[in-house]
Amino acid sequence: MALARVAGSVDDVIAGALPGVIRPVGMQVYNGHPVWNRISRGNRKRPWEGESIQGAVVTGTYGKAASYTNDDTVDTTSVQPVSAVQFEMGGYQNSINLPLMKVRKVKSSPQRLYELLAFHTKLAMEDMMDLMSTHFLQSSNDAKGILSLAVASDATTTIAGLAGSATWGGTSTASGAFASQGKNDLMTLDSTLSVYQASLGAEGSDSGFQSEPDLMITRRQERQFYWNSLESGMRYTPNGKGDVGFASITFNGRPIIVDTHCQSGQWHILRSSELYLYVASDADFLVHPPVRSTSQPDMIAVGIIWNGQVVFTSRRHFGKLTALVA
Repeated sequence: MALARVAGSVDDVIAGALPGVIRPVGMQVYNGHPVWNRISRGNRKRPWEGESIQGAVVTGTYGKAASYTNDDTVDTTSVQPVSAVQFEMGGYQNSINLPLMKVRKVKSSPQRLYELLAFHTKLAMEDMMDLMSTHFLQSSNDAKGILSLAVASDATTTIAGLAGSATWGGTSTASGAFASQGKNDLMTLDSTLSVYQASLGAEGSDSGFQSEPDLMITRRQERQFYWNSLESGMRYTPNGKGDVGFASITFNGRPIIVDTHCQSGQWHILRSSELYLYVASDADFLVHPPVRSTSQPDMIAVGIIWNGQVVFTSRRHFGKLTALVA
């Protein structure tokens, strides 16, 4: 559909109405995206700078420390324990397509026009966030979008230009029946990830102790496997209301986030301080001015874009179980 810039008063009204009028609307189609909400807020979200996000990953030790006495010589052999990584920007786009006849019906009432545009803009953004959540939790990297946590959790795949290895790679464990081995596999993976020191500058890295995982992600079905494995007497809350359940469930003290975008049979464990979301400040769900179709002269399109990338300071703190069943 060929498009041209909208002229006249309609352009001014629509362009002025779109920014800042997004309001909650009822959702009967989209699922929630709790993991995306968590990583896209607070200090996890940072401004994009430069052509790419570059960093240094510690992929080895100096291996030269030694005790000494008096005039013992020191090892001056050159060692390079750091490798460079480079995260490329990903992008998402969507559009709102409205017949101008529909706009004319409501433009005499600014409130109704704002509600119409807010409704469609919110839906378009939800569509984008739903796709981002899918890409973040799918089993492979999207070629143009954000990186996959599942891929970051494996041991071999190249990410940010650096091949997976024992130090730039996660831990992926093929599990099976939760009733017989699931909890044991979870405990083993949690213990494995808990021995690694956080990246320099990460939260908790100055304590001198290992940095343990602080988050788990899975689907509702897999969390139900864990629920079913709990002692039945633990499921009853003594609050005088006869509740059969808990306000939240944790494993070894780690909160469990349920996200429907997670892959079937997978259970992620990670240290969230090793993961950041870098977003271009001028493309953070930017709403473009409307344009008119040259092939459909009474139709307008409003584009929405997002540019950014999830960035990992470490992959050793990421792990997952696969093939979980009841």
